[in-house]
Amino acid sequence: MSEPDLEAASRTAAEHAAAVAAAAGTRARLRPSRASALRPDTPEGVCANCGAALMGPVCHVCGQHADLYKRPVWSLIGASISDMFALDGRVARTLTALMAFPGRVTRDYLKGRRGRYIPPFRLYLIASLAFFLILPLVNQGGAMVGYDPNGSQIARERLDQALAAGQMTEDEHRSALQAIDALAAFDTGSQTVTPSGPTSADEIRAPDTEGGTSAPPDQATDAGTPQDPELDAETVVTFRMGEDESPAGIEALRRTLVPEEFGETTVTVTGSLAARTFIANRIERLATRPDRWAAESLAWAPRIMFVMVPLFAALLGLVYAWRRGFLYFDHLITALQFHAAIFIAMLVAMTLSLVTGPGFAVLAFFIYAHVYLYRLLRVVYSSGRVQAVLRVAALDLAYGFLILLGLTAVVLLGAVSV
Repeated sequence: MSEPDLEAASRTAAEHAAAVAAAAGTRARLRPSRASALRPDTPEGVCANCGAALMGPVCHVCGQHADLYKRPVWSLIGASISDMFALDGRVARTLTALMAFPGRVTRDYLKGRRGRYIPPFRLYLIASLAFFLILPLVNQGGAMVGYDPNGSQIARERLDQALAAGQMTEDEHRSALQAIDALAAFDTGSQTVTPSGPTSADEIRAPDTEGGTSAPPDQATDAGTPQDPELDAETVVTFRMGEDESPAGIEALRRTLVPEEFGETTVTVTGSLAARTFIANRIERLATRPDRWAAESLAWAPRIMFVMVPLFAALLGLVYAWRRGFLYFDHLITALQFHAAIFIAMLVAMTLSLVTGPGFAVLAFFIYAHVYLYRLLRVVYSSGRVQAVLRVAALDLAYGFLILLGLTAVVLLGAVSV
């Protein structure tokens, strides 16, 4: 072969190597590997792991890269940092198609066009991890929950109005106030509750360190502040969260669960004393550590949602039980990518709620989720319009019930973990 032919052949080989490296998702190395005392036992062009003849930078048999990484350490560090922060084209392609064209990624993946997209399980893990990491930061001010610090006071005012209008009896009014006090005990920090309306002075109960008797308003409360009987409507009862002093709501709830501790009858309660005492102790512990309860519940939420994915796949299998050719694997891939899209949509809704408030954000997410599911069934399963609507309704009811069970499990497991 003449000298020009050798030059042309070398150029062609170099271009071919660069094209193969680009197709494999790697870039051509700027520096070859240096000579080393520890060299592969196989000759050049043969995979050192399985012995197969190499047809590119990656072995087509075992998947091992042919690079020996025998280069200066700074070159390796620079390449690693570049790979770490470089955005794979599959990320933008997957997210755009996943969110803007429901069902396209799933259908392409099930039909074998998989190399262009992020694998479903990895996509779900990334989306769920991002959601549960950002959720406490975005919702720190109660953006999505819509917490109203004056909610208990508003509830008391409405109860007073209902009592004045004759819509409830005094016993029902008193029981409702005790329930509000019990719920208020789970709020962090100090609370100041001002009874209003027809509530009389002898109905305002203050916590007693001796465990059960209520002090009249003309005596000193637990805060040491004397009360004036003439100012009963403005009497202030302060609930403080601490280890040496229980809130009045906790005392009232404990009196309801374990009346034996207060020398009262047990006609209104059922169950063993040990079980009721355990529940009362657990509630008191949760009331003194509500932040810990929320943290433990949030830690359980990703695990419960992970269980929800195969359950949703099973529901898809039920609503398409008579469709031949769709296996549980197909339903599972659909469920993984559907939940990934829902997690991303919830992140967008939480961010939007910081600007527009929770109402509009929740409504937009609700509409988007149902339209997404409708389009998903239409594209992946080729369902007709009416059939897709009916299946969305069936999935909505069944999966909504499972979500309620999951949320209940999150709260209970968080309570047990405190």
